[in-house]
Amino acid sequence: MQAYNFRRAMHAARDRFTPEFAHRHEAQEVDRWFRDAGFNPVEMVDWRLMPAAEQENFERNIGIRGSLPPAPEDKTALQS
Repeated sequence: MQAYNFRRAMHAARDRFTPEFAHRHEAQEVDRWFRDAGFNPVEMVDWRLMPAAEQENFERNIGIRGSLPPAPEDKTALQS
């Protein structure tokens, strides 16, 4: 039997609280979702540029941000 140390306790806690359906995705896949939804430009967030206190959270996740172009004006709304 292996010793129950802090590392093993953290692993057990993660297993206990991880949702039944936890999904992992590659950065390229998430990037494609943004582009397919019309976001442009799309960029990956570099976790090393985040404030030091946030780097640990960003390092193990995918950070992508993008902008949607302005929505076209509704010409019918202007006519009434």
